[in-house]
This record gives sequence, structure tokens and C-alpha cells, in this order.
Amino acid sequence: MYKIPKLKWSDRLEQALDDYRKVWFTTNTFNDYYIQKEDDLFYCYYGNGRFREFKSLDEAKDWVENTHYPDQVNKYLEKV
Repeated sequence: MYKIPKLKWSDRLEQALDDYRKVWFTTNTFNDYYIQKEDDLFYCYYGNGRFREFKSLDEAKDWVENTHYPDQVNKYLEKV
């Protein structure tokens, strides 16, 4: 049996052309999740160039925490 710990998020400013933007990323997952805002959308990148669009940061984090990451854990770890 296993328990998925609460995901930890961090943020930082990254340079994008002539400007800086805030990005968010997980720090305690075996998959890397990276969220950035462009225009009015939040893009969540989750490996090999794959991403999903969301209308809010909370919606993107919720998808990672409650849908995608738990599915990945179940896919790669065996319950005992």
C-alpha cells in the first residue's frame, strides 16, 4: 500500500524575451510539472512536450494534484 504525499509547489521568475514571468513547478514528484501563464491561459507542461491549457492556476494545480499525478502513481507503482 502507498500514500501519495501532498504535492509541493514552488515558483520563480523566468526571463521571457524582454520581460519576466512567474512560473510554478512541483518539487516532490517523480514527474515534473511546470505551469506558466501566457495571455489569459495557464499552460501545464508534464513531460515530453505535452501540455494542457487551463483558465486558472488553481484549475491547473487541481488537475495535477487530483487527476494526472495520482494516475501516474497508480500506473507505475504496485499496491501491496
